[in-house]
Amino acid sequence: MPVILMVATALAIPLSLPAQAADPAPPKDAAQGRSSRPEKNPAMPSEVPAEDRAETPGARYETSEDTAFTTSGDGTGFHLLVADEAKGYGWKTAATLREDGFDADTWIGSACLTASGDHAAVAYAPRTFTNRPELMVRGAFTAVVNLHSGTA
Repeated sequence: MPVILMVATALAIPLSLPAQAADPAPPKDAAQGRSSRPEKNPAMPSEVPAEDRAETPGARYETSEDTAFTTSGDGTGFHLLVADEAKGYGWKTAATLREDGFDADTWIGSACLTASGDHAAVAYAPRTFTNRPELMVRGAFTAVVNLHSGTA
């Protein structure tokens, strides 16, 4: 009987500890990692400078509803980025997609916009899915992301 009690106690102890969550961090060997935002450099602006916007995007840029869209993947997830013409095409992350439980050095994927331009249909996966034929042709996670709110 004492052995059974010891085993039951040993199994119950880890279950009683509180769960801890942390921000996703790229694995040690990630192709890219989270980096701090670089300091503003006037020689390399991150958006069209306000004084140049009437000339560069055009005189009516402030009323434009045009938005540029791209994706980027790294060890922290698959990122959807948008840049509004009315705001000088300054890039911002609309959403970062990833799934818990995968040790991914880089997340990869594809995305396309809906006709309205308000949502993106996305297929994404850890880069290592390309190493297994069955996952390469049929393995991905999917999401439809609202590019304004970032909700999936």
